[in-house]
Amino acid sequence: MKKRERDESDFQLRIVVNPTVLERLRTEDEKLLIEMEKRYFGKLSFRADAGMHAEQFKIVNVETTRNWPASVLEEFLKYKTPRE
Repeated sequence: MKKRERDESDFQLRIVVNPTVLERLRTEDEKLLIEMEKRYFGKLSFRADAGMHAEQFKIVNVETTRNWPASVLEEFLKYKTPRE
């Protein structure tokens, strides 16, 4: 499969999580997150917020700075088919 260059249509999300969760994402889950970026042609960036509980997270569209509820991401991943 030929690799595709990123373009302006790729979405960019910032995910804000508890620092402990961020450490887990950077270590144990890193390969999974990279695969998700490739599969869905998106860019994920992560920020730590010590004020967030381990089960809380916030998703922000980088382009619009609009917060996405967690249910939006769940639905996106459930129904989105990868672009070939």
